[in-house]
Amino acid sequence: MTVRILYEVAVSRARIWASDRKFDDRDEAVAYARWSLENPRHDGVKVLRHRVTADGPVFETVILHEEKASAKPKARIGLLNQAPACASAAELRGLDARLAIGRTLRTFLEEKAVTPTELLHGSPHGDTLRKSGMLTEAVERMAQLQSRSLKVPVQSRVARIYEFLKTIDAENREVARQRTRLPRFEPSRTADYVASVRSAVSEGLRGPALLSVLTEHLAECTVLSQKLDRTLVLLAQGLDEDFMTLVEGLLADLLDFPSVLRDLFAPSPNLGDQLVRLAEMLNGRPPDPEGQYGPRLAAVTLLVQSGRAPACASVLLERLLTEIEGAKPLDPRDGEAERQLLDQLGRALKDADGQFLGGRRAESAHADREMKLRQRMLRRLGLHDVADALPRTMGRV
Repeated sequence: MTVRILYEVAVSRARIWASDRKFDDRDEAVAYARWSLENPRHDGVKVLRHRVTADGPVFETVILHEEKASAKPKARIGLLNQAPACASAAELRGLDARLAIGRTLRTFLEEKAVTPTELLHGSPHGDTLRKSGMLTEAVERMAQLQSRSLKVPVQSRVARIYEFLKTIDAENREVARQRTRLPRFEPSRTADYVASVRSAVSEGLRGPALLSVLTEHLAECTVLSQKLDRTLVLLAQGLDEDFMTLVEGLLADLLDFPSVLRDLFAPSPNLGDQLVRLAEMLNGRPPDPEGQYGPRLAAVTLLVQSGRAPACASVLLERLLTEIEGAKPLDPRDGEAERQLLDQLGRALKDADGQFLGGRRAESAHADREMKLRQRMLRRLGLHDVADALPRTMGRV
């Protein structure tokens, strides 16, 4: 079997790690990494050594890790508009709650390169989170949002969330105890390991046991892109359906990270191009007909369009709609390209019947971007009154 050595350069921007470039030569990778560290936007670099086999890249070791002396700290807790009102510890581990956890703890999770699923299934970063005080802040933030929707006191929701976390901790301890009966996990023998779990672990703990071993399997990955690769390798095996559902949930966690999406669509030149390709994927069309975006995008596209990744499709659709509703320009470097990208996005959002992917929400967000673009064009011409009246004019139309 042919084995190739690959060197991946990862850079940290505002303490968020993301894959940057790959090299076949170690010295070139190290030189590029040290050059990248001189960029004022970068506060750290890593060079990661991989073995590339027929099954894909396998991470081996970090050969360089350098960081600047200081980096501007980010907000500890992210902004969140709503959080699901979980009724059990199992719901706190569900997709909606994990997405809320991911967005609340985005800075911490990006910095540690860990997903909400791992955090809830025995990752040692859980202790780090507790000691930092961020767990308390996150629980209080989620409790505030839940109390508004349920119309109950905030402290009652705080107590309820901690009760769920206590249940999860106890379950993780029992999973660890029962896992002592199991063999060592080997990715090449996943089917055998799943069978061992079914025979040796209590029925109600089989899912958590499998997610626990996946957490350990991903623990040595130091950037999220590595975890994406390992997760895609497991999903490509097409094994036990229940196990694949668990792994697909982990992939959904990863796809909710903006840095992972940037890696997935690299070398996309701008946000508009990324959104066009994402809309094409979710509408069942090829997002990368020229084959320039690599195997990661091809693998995710296959999973989503075959119906084997419903959680991923849901996460990607929400990300697409959120970005369209946002204020980021589609191309910050070229204002003239905004019109063309917006037209391309409008076509990509429509299915064969002319219906918008994402329904009325997508249609409204796209129309709002069109209106704001017209307003900017009118103001450049000095027609400020016409621009100000445009929302009312368009509303009548």
